[in-house]
Amino acid sequence: MKTELLIVLGGPNSAEGLLSAVALSRLDACYALFHPQQHTILLTGGYGPHFNTSGKPHAWYGQQYLIGKGVPASQILTGVESRNTVEDALLSKPLVSALQPARVTVITSEYHLQRAGIIFTEVYNKLAPLHFIAAPSYELSLQEMQALLQHEEEALALIYKSGQRIATFS
Repeated sequence: MKTELLIVLGGPNSAEGLLSAVALSRLDACYALFHPQQHTILLTGGYGPHFNTSGKPHAWYGQQYLIGKGVPASQILTGVESRNTVEDALLSKPLVSALQPARVTVITSEYHLQRAGIIFTEVYNKLAPLHFIAAPSYELSLQEMQALLQHEEEALALIYKSGQRIATFS
């Protein structure tokens, strides 16, 4: 495979499977980029108390959304049932290694871009050329955005403080 792989990082959905504004923004950014002859899509997201307590993995809901918008099911790889950003990178790495895409584009929210960039760059360690796309979060309230930014600040502080290399967990 020498096409580009679009990896859409998961976001929250309700217990009934309704995708959140964060998840929809990331999926819409993917859809805006998608071209059937140039791209294959990999969705991440399994189950977790903070983002998906439904009966299906988050990636399945994303797949259904993209298919509903006209993306052929054959262009969407089986989702990675991850619980967090580190697992997004670690669990997708073997697939990327097997596919050998010309480039990997990671799509996430703008508030999450820095941390995702650090993690994917460390885990992939030059496995494939990486590109990052920031999906907008304009439908979030100020309070929601502040909470997300605080979470990112704390998560980045842990990465920098620990000095521990993420790739050692693979």
